[in-house]
Amino acid sequence: MSHSSGGFWGVEWRKVNWISQNSDWMGIILAAVTIVVWAFIIGWHVLWKKQTPSTTTEPSLSQSASTSEALTPLVDPLPELTASTFSVDLNPTTQRNVLLLHVQNGATSPLATVRNVVADIGYKREDGHALWVDFGAWMERGTITNIERDQTKNLVVALTDNGKHYAATWTGPRANFIDPELAPIGELTPGRWVMSVTINAENYEGIFRFLLTIRRNAEIKCTAVQKSPW
Repeated sequence: MSHSSGGFWGVEWRKVNWISQNSDWMGIILAAVTIVVWAFIIGWHVLWKKQTPSTTTEPSLSQSASTSEALTPLVDPLPELTASTFSVDLNPTTQRNVLLLHVQNGATSPLATVRNVVADIGYKREDGHALWVDFGAWMERGTITNIERDQTKNLVVALTDNGKHYAATWTGPRANFIDPELAPIGELTPGRWVMSVTINAENYEGIFRFLLTIRRNAEIKCTAVQKSPW
């Protein structure tokens, strides 16, 4: 009886003793198992997120282009003015000949109209004598005009009277809008003059320069130049 009892307790005591002796190894094994389990859970979660389709869609190239176009403000195309040719015509108001500079808008878009065009004309003789015309006269009867696409307007740059040439402009529009009069301002005497035509508008600004050679027989030769020789 005592033997059996001693054997039983001996077995139990050896178990307890083995556990106590190997408690350190048991802790290490338990920690390792815990790390493996957590690593498996985290890895499975990451893999699941990669396989799940994203609900955010990237915009297509066509969508991006449409958005860009919608945000780009519309700007009227710029006019393209040229002024290089002249002609002599009879002014019906004064019944006198005038020298005309043809100002053309060569733009192709119908939106490229030059609005509220004003031309100022400066004349400078070779010896330094100068004349100035504010609000040059357009043959179309006015000092302010519009020039549409492919349209040409005619600027009066000289008025001829009794074999002499004069700088001139309308004098009537400020006092009499019904019957304006083209009146001389100063004589363009024989010699060489530089004529500078400054055109200002709402959507345009430019300067055109010409060398005028006026002979004693009233003949005028007009040549475009890049800058004034004096």
